[in-house]
Formats: sequence, structure tokens, C-alpha cells
Amino acid sequence: MSHNSDSTKSVNNDSLSVKSQNVNSVYDLRKNSIYVELGGKGVFGSLNYDRIIPVGEKSGIVLGVTVGFYVGVLPSVNYLYGKSKNFLEVGIGYSITEQIILPLIGYRYQGNKGFLFRVGGMYFQPVQPDSFGDIPMIGLSFGYSF
Repeated sequence: MSHNSDSTKSVNNDSLSVKSQNVNSVYDLRKNSIYVELGGKGVFGSLNYDRIIPVGEKSGIVLGVTVGFYVGVLPSVNYLYGKSKNFLEVGIGYSITEQIILPLIGYRYQGNKGFLFRVGGMYFQPVQPDSFGDIPMIGLSFGYSF
């Protein structure tokens, strides 16, 4: 009888240790995120969704879409590099409605419980010369990952 009790304790301890594991790699991250961004890709603000596709322990590809007050719809592809909760994010977006190319670089914090924070710089580069000029922007994002 003591043997069964010891086995049960071992299983329970294993279950507890699995639940308390920290995020150590991109594979462990919550893959979907929704967030609002002040400034940044939407100029005056935007609503965003992205999905992380892990490609290594410390790296991933982030596919996203932004709906902004000025740029309309803006799909983007970013490269994510880091570990635990802190990441460098480098990528490019393209405004379909305004025909603007948008290279960006920033910091991404993605907590274990879903909190998402991003800050980054980007540079609006119009494809057509009659669009508004080249504009550097800073974006600040808050959201939830699931």
C-alpha cells in the first residue's frame, strides 16, 4: 500500500513541475497575439494580430496584420530572436491601401500569463513619389497572447 502512495506522490510532483515551467524557448511561447499600438504602424493607432511560427529554440517568424487609422490594412513579416520573455523583433510590412513599405525594429516582451508589450521604431517609405514623405515613427503596443 505504501508503494501505491509513493507512486501517486511521484506522479503529482511531476504534474506540478510541468505546470510551473517557465518559457525558455520560442517553442514554449503562446503563438497568437492581439494588441493595440499607439503611434507606430497605424500612425495614430492600430489594432493588430500576429502568429509566431517557431524555427528554432531562440528564433521564430511572426506573421501579422495591422488595421490602422491611416495605413488601412498592413500585412507584415518579422523575425523574432531571443529567449525566455525578451525578444528582438526585426521585419517589414506593406500598406496595401497607401502603398508604403515599412521596415521596423523593436523589443518584444511576452509574459508567461499572456501579457504582451512591444516598443519599436519604423520608417515609412512610400512606393510612389506622390505619397507623403519618408517618416520615422515610434510605436508602443500592449496586448494579450494566447
